[in-house]
Amino acid sequence: MKRVLAAAFLIAIGAVSALAAGYDDFSRGVNATNRGDADAAISSFTAALAAGDLAAAYVPNAHLGRARAYLQKDKCAEALSDLNETIKLKTDNVEAYLLRANANVCLKNADASLADFKVAVDSRPSAAIYEGFARVQWIYGFFPQAADNFARAFKLSDRHNTHRPYLVI
Repeated sequence: MKRVLAAAFLIAIGAVSALAAGYDDFSRGVNATNRGDADAAISSFTAALAAGDLAAAYVPNAHLGRARAYLQKDKCAEALSDLNETIKLKTDNVEAYLLRANANVCLKNADASLADFKVAVDSRPSAAIYEGFARVQWIYGFFPQAADNFARAFKLSDRHNTHRPYLVI
């Protein structure tokens, strides 16, 4: 009887540790991101997603973390794929829209980049988002729209921000 209980206990412990694999890999991905190690972050987030036991709430964040790492390595198409998945799973993730806008700039997809900035600025208007939107509009030659968004960024920026005067220029 003791052997049966011991075996059941060991099986239970093994099952719990197997179920924790995805979370452990996710945690390693976050740590790698914090260290600035894009390769380790990509590897860890990939393992977390492949484990199949990552809690549903962590899956969009694993895609987002891996996308950030891909962008650090200028792997824009791979980042775009992860960002599409993030947005599919969590449509209100403004950071994912902003990163996808950057991935689309990297891939020279002007319309897609501008559309993502529009979603982000409509969802969470802020000086930083308006400024990013304006910079991309400027790059693509939409000068009047860029000027409007630089003006919005100026209005929303903190009066003590030393960067604020440059929004007018």
